[in-house]
Amino acid sequence: MKEPRPSWAAPRLHHVCDSVCRFLHDATDAPVVGKDGQGRDVVRLAAMPKTAVVHAQGLAFVTRKKKGFLLGRTTERVVLIGKTVGTDGQVVWSGPVFLKGRYWSLGVTGGFMRMRMCLAIMNDKGMAGVLKPHHNLGVNASFLVDMNGTRIRPLHTSSSGTQSQVITDDAGGMLAKYYLLEAGMVDLSCRGGSFGLDWEMNEAIYGREAEAERVLACKVAPPPEFQPVYDLLNQQGCSTLPSWCGFACLCLQGFIPFSQSRADTASIARRKAATAAIAARSYMPPMAQQAQQAQQAQQAQQAQQAAGKADGAEAAAAQQQAGPQQPQQQAQAQAQQQQQQNGSADGAAEKQAPAAAAEAQPPPKHVAWANGGSGSGKLPPVAPRLGRGSAGSASSGSPVRQLHRSSS
Repeated sequence: MKEPRPSWAAPRLHHVCDSVCRFLHDATDAPVVGKDGQGRDVVRLAAMPKTAVVHAQGLAFVTRKKKGFLLGRTTERVVLIGKTVGTDGQVVWSGPVFLKGRYWSLGVTGGFMRMRMCLAIMNDKGMAGVLKPHHNLGVNASFLVDMNGTRIRPLHTSSSGTQSQVITDDAGGMLAKYYLLEAGMVDLSCRGGSFGLDWEMNEAIYGREAEAERVLACKVAPPPEFQPVYDLLNQQGCSTLPSWCGFACLCLQGFIPFSQSRADTASIARRKAATAAIAARSYMPPMAQQAQQAQQAQQAQQAQQAAGKADGAEAAAAQQQAGPQQPQQQAQAQAQQQQQQNGSADGAAEKQAPAAAAEAQPPPKHVAWANGGSGSGKLPPVAPRLGRGSAGSASSGSPVRQLHRSSS
């Protein structure tokens, strides 16, 4: 006969279920972190894709907290569940197996750290590696603060900027690591501690005879308080994401029943409203917009080059067509120029002809008389002189008289 549960088991299960659902929502969410230069919302990439549960054989949800001054204390709690796929393709999730770890450190330590993480385990060796208890001794060296700005602030980061989250351990176990980190700590210290099964929690839920391997193999009935986690994982595993922010469509259709575990707080309601607003319109990240603008500029440049080539081809064709006609045009121009030269020469000759003819004519006959030569006997007409001349001119030097004398 199964022993009754302790009174504290059910509230703790509700708390664990609430923490897991909250992490799944925060890790797969893409919150609005600000505005870009054009006034559009800038969305941060999700730390964990919903498709991470499709190929995983198990999921380990880890919560790690550390705080202290000189003497530091680290607590770690893990909730491990396995997945079994039946012959009909039906996915069955196992009951949760609880693990815990505790570490102490001494050195230059100051601040706090809170990490929420999900390990998507890919093979059996990875499951065995998580279940294996171990002791840890080593050195911590970390500087977890945000110094981007005018003052030092706590660091808020996630696995969204990591190129590859898949890691492989020494035993061949493969798992993908997705995390959300909040920290403001400077740590340079020596640590020591242990990690293993939380026997108290496991026995309170499954009894003393239950083994972790049988629970993960779905041979033990899971607690009913964990049903909201199973529903959320099934909805995420069956969903198909067209893009990194495609989960917004699922939110609009009610595929994230976070209200099954607890009522939505004001911050969660604001995030859901922002997600719905992004899904209601087409959103393009700034990098995608820059790539589109570069592509458009390249296309415009190619079109301009093609137009230039077409113009060059048309000019070459016109030049080829005008090539055979060019000698004819040159001959016509030369003939026209020769005609103009001939015409100008004829005009000059015509102008010079009257002058030459005038020079070739003989002088008038009266000129010979005036020079005293012999003529035909006829006197040239002499204009009469009016008035009386002087006595000396009439008697001796008159040209009329000289002409009469020469004629007689």
